[in-house]
Amino acid sequence: MGNIFSSVISCGCNKVPSKNNDKDKFFKPDIVDLSRNDESVLIIEKVDFCNERNSTNHRTKRFSETTPNLVVRRGQEFKLLLELNRAFDKNSDAFCFIFSIVGEDRPSLSNGTLQALVPSDGNNDNPSNWTIKTGASVDKTLEIIVKPAANAPVMVWKLAIDIKNIRNSSSNSFIDQNLIYILFNPWCEQDLVYLPDEDKRQEYVLQDTTLIYRGSHNSISPTVWKVGQFDKDVLQCSMDLISRIGKISSSNRGDPVKIARVLSAVVNSPDDNCVLEGNWGKDFSKGKAPFYWLGSSQIIQDFYRTWSPVKYGQCWVFAGVVTTIARVLGIPSRVITNFSSAHDTDCSMTIDYFVNRDDDNMDSIWNFHVWNEVWMRRPDLGDNEDYSGWQAVDSTPQEVSNGMYQCGPASVKAVKRGDVLRPYDCQFLFSEVNADRLFWPHNGPDKPMKLISKDTTGIGQFLSTKAVGKWEREDVTHEYKFEEKSEEERNIMLKVLKQSQHVFSKYYLNEEFKEVHFEMDIKDDIKIGEKFMVHLKVTNKSGLKVHRASGNICADTVLYNRNRRVQVKAIPFEVAVRPGSTEYVSMEVDFQDYYKKLLPQAAFKISCSAQVQNTDYDYYAQNDFRVRKPDIKFEISDTVSVEKSVDVVVILENPLPIPIKKGTFIVSGTSLKEDIQLKVTDIPAGGFASTQFQYSPSLSGPATIVAKFHSKELDDVDGFTSLKFRDRISYINQETI
Repeated sequence: MGNIFSSVISCGCNKVPSKNNDKDKFFKPDIVDLSRNDESVLIIEKVDFCNERNSTNHRTKRFSETTPNLVVRRGQEFKLLLELNRAFDKNSDAFCFIFSIVGEDRPSLSNGTLQALVPSDGNNDNPSNWTIKTGASVDKTLEIIVKPAANAPVMVWKLAIDIKNIRNSSSNSFIDQNLIYILFNPWCEQDLVYLPDEDKRQEYVLQDTTLIYRGSHNSISPTVWKVGQFDKDVLQCSMDLISRIGKISSSNRGDPVKIARVLSAVVNSPDDNCVLEGNWGKDFSKGKAPFYWLGSSQIIQDFYRTWSPVKYGQCWVFAGVVTTIARVLGIPSRVITNFSSAHDTDCSMTIDYFVNRDDDNMDSIWNFHVWNEVWMRRPDLGDNEDYSGWQAVDSTPQEVSNGMYQCGPASVKAVKRGDVLRPYDCQFLFSEVNADRLFWPHNGPDKPMKLISKDTTGIGQFLSTKAVGKWEREDVTHEYKFEEKSEEERNIMLKVLKQSQHVFSKYYLNEEFKEVHFEMDIKDDIKIGEKFMVHLKVTNKSGLKVHRASGNICADTVLYNRNRRVQVKAIPFEVAVRPGSTEYVSMEVDFQDYYKKLLPQAAFKISCSAQVQNTDYDYYAQNDFRVRKPDIKFEISDTVSVEKSVDVVVILENPLPIPIKKGTFIVSGTSLKEDIQLKVTDIPAGGFASTQFQYSPSLSGPATIVAKFHSKELDDVDGFTSLKFRDRISYINQETI
C-alpha cells in the first residue's frame, strides 16, 4: 500500500478530527517544535494486538481457542501496542491508521468500508464515528487506543499504517498480516443490539449450550443443544455466509435487521444451496437424521469444508444453527418452541381442516415448531420503540417471502398487537400462534359445507424457551398474544381479520346442540414401552330422551408436522345414553400395537369422530401427545478443574420390554474438540448401559457436556450435565434433564 496521507487530506475525510485543529497539528511543519534534530522516519517493527487484554475486555476470550486473530466488539475501545525502532516523538512523528474490510475490491471512505484515522487528543462523542488516540509511550513502545463506530460493519478487517516525519516529509508504510474481527456489541448502548441486562447478555450471547423444547403441548420435553459459537471455523464461516451467500453489501453489514433477514434465508438450502437441507420423511440414508445432531458446530464445520448443504435438518436443527450464527456475530438470540403451531398457507388467519379428506388439508398444525428470536431496535419501523426488542426469525423453509424461503425479523410486539402488515412476515407469525382452527366435513362436491366445530384456543400453546441462567423452561406465550378468550385477544383477532383479504364470512356454525356432550381424555405422562388408554366420555344432558351416539376412536403415529400418518389402532363404537347419565368408551393401546409403527419424535395423533343419531349434530376432536423417552445420566469421578482429567460415566436405563441389541452414545461438550462415540453391547429389558470417557476442560468458567443415544430399538435419547469450575475450584453443580 502506498502512502495515503495526501489522499486523506485532499478528500476532506470527515474521520480526521477537526476539533483543536488536529489536522493542522499533524500536517503543517511550521507549528512543530524543531528543538529536536532526529530527521529519520519512524519504523514500526511489530504491532501487538494485545489479544489477552482486549479479548477479556470485549468478552471474546473463548475465540482464542480457535483463532489467533483479534476479535472485538464495535463501539468499544481496544488497544494496540506499536513496537518501534526508536522512541515516539509527538512533535515529529505522525500516523495514519487505515482499517479496511477484507475481500472488498474497492473499500471506500464514503460507505464506511475504509477508515483512515489520525490519532487525536480531542474528544469525539459521535458514536457513528471511529476514533483513535495515542496512549502511553514507554521507550520504543507506543500505545494506540481504537474505538470502532457503534454502527461499524460487522466484518473482517485488516490494518495498514502510514508513518510520516513532519520535518522532512519522509514516510513509510506498515502492513499487518493479522485480521481483526469486529462483532455486534450488546454491551454498547449505541449499538442497535444493545441489551440492558447482564444476565441476559450472558445467556443469549455467551452461553454455548441451550435447551430446545420438543414434543406436544401435553408432553413437553427439553433437548440439549450445543450452540458452539466459539468452536473451530464457526466465526469465519458465519462471516462468509453473510457476505458470500447472503450477499449483503459491506456498507449494510452494520444493520442487524438486514443481517437477521438474510440469516433466516442462508441457513436453509432450497433456493441458495446453503447450510442445511431439510428432510421430513423417513429415509435419512444419504446423511444424518435430524435427531442425530448434538449441536450446530459440526453442521457448520461440515458446510464450511464443502460449501454444500449438510443433510439433514428439521425445524429445531435450523433454529439451533441460527442461534449459533447470531450469537457468534454478537446478536442476542434464543430458541422459541411453539406447541400446536399453525401453518397458514393462504394468510386467512384460519386453519381449515377437512375431516374426511387429508389431501385437501393445505393448512396444517404441527405438534411443535421451533424458530428464533433476536434482540434489536427497529429504526426501520419508525421512531416507535414499541416495535423494538425481540424479533422472530424462522429459517425452516415453509413459505416464500419476497421470492425466497425466509421469514422475519417480525417484531414480537407487533404480532401480539395484531399489526401484521409491518415488515417482515408478521402475518405468518400471527397465524402460527393465534389462528382459529375450523373443522369441516367433506361429503362430496354436491353436499353443502357445514362447520362441525371451531377451536379458538388450541393453536399457539406453551411457547417455550430456556430460562435465563437456569436449566428450566420459561413460558413466553404472553409475549405473543393476550390471554385466550379475553376481550383483548378476540379484539386483536378481529383486527387481524379485517386486514386480511381472505375473511371466512360466508360460513355459519351448526345450530348449537346442547343435549349431548362429548369429552375425550388421554393420560399424558406415558413412558415409551408402556401402554396408554384413550377414554371418551358421553353425557346425555336431556332429562327425557335417550340419545344414541356412534363413531370411531383412532390412534395414529405421526411426524411432528403431521405430514405422514400411520394408523396404530381404531375402534368403532355405538352407545345408548339414558337421560341424565354418562357412558364411557375406552381404547387400550399397548407397546406391541405401536412399537413398530413409531415415527421420529414418537408422536401420536388421537382423534374421535361421532354423530348423534336423529340429529344434525356431529362431533370431532383430536389431541396429540408423545411417549416420553428416558434421560441419559452422568456420574463424575472427581472434582473438575482446568487441565485435570476426570472420568465421566454415561448411564442409560432401557425402558422397553425388549432388549436393546447394540447402541452408541455420542458425547459433545465445552473444550471437547470433536464428538466422542461410545459403543455399548446388549441392554436387557429394564437393564442399564454405562460407559465412560476422560474429560479435561481447557478454560475456566461454565461448561456443559451433552450426550445422545441411538440404537435400532431406541433412538433420539439425550441428556446433559452442567459444570462450573475455575483453576482450582471444584465441580459445583450437575443437572440432568
